[in-house]
Amino acid sequence: MRGGGGFLARVPPETDSAWIENLYSDLQRLLWNESGGEIHISLGWAETRLAARAQLEYRKRRPGNSLLQKDGRWNPAYWSRAPLDKPCDICGQFPGQETVQGEEEDVLHCSSCLKACKLGEKLTHWVKYGKLAPEFHSNAVFKRPQVMLEAGACFRTRCFPKPFYGSSISPERLLSENARESLEARGIRPVQAAFALAVPMIWRKETGR
Repeated sequence: MRGGGGFLARVPPETDSAWIENLYSDLQRLLWNESGGEIHISLGWAETRLAARAQLEYRKRRPGNSLLQKDGRWNPAYWSRAPLDKPCDICGQFPGQETVQGEEEDVLHCSSCLKACKLGEKLTHWVKYGKLAPEFHSNAVFKRPQVMLEAGACFRTRCFPKPFYGSSISPERLLSENARESLEARGIRPVQAAFALAVPMIWRKETGR
């Protein structure tokens, strides 16, 4: 897996480079244990931004080097993983830890796959995939995905809350370009109301709720 994101962090001048090196090794070890080496992180540091960038590019070409090499020699402990007695039924890479009841049979999950499944269950409640009325559009009937708030969601405000929050969703944000242009050609511009009523409440300091 490869990602295009990056970040630049400025640390105090007195920061020990050995501390950064240990942090880098810990991050690589964490990702190795979580993904089996499929995901890795590259970190470069130096006194100038240009030098740090050059070191970053060098480390990108040596993924997992802090694990695969130790004291200038190869580290055989990370060359391969021990055979699994009961591998995960989902990924097959990590030991199965918990059995989840499926539609037809029970499925053994590792810790990572179990976390992903539980997150997916929550996302199905938070993300709404709405549809247009079929008489409006015969092909692209789905609206864009919308993140919804759970009932009872709470937010802190710096002043007395408003009676309601939210706005109407315009066709540009609601529909795909093809569906919107097709409807506009017929003089139809659908909007969706996305408002939530606000009820004042007092946060309990001792519990943080």
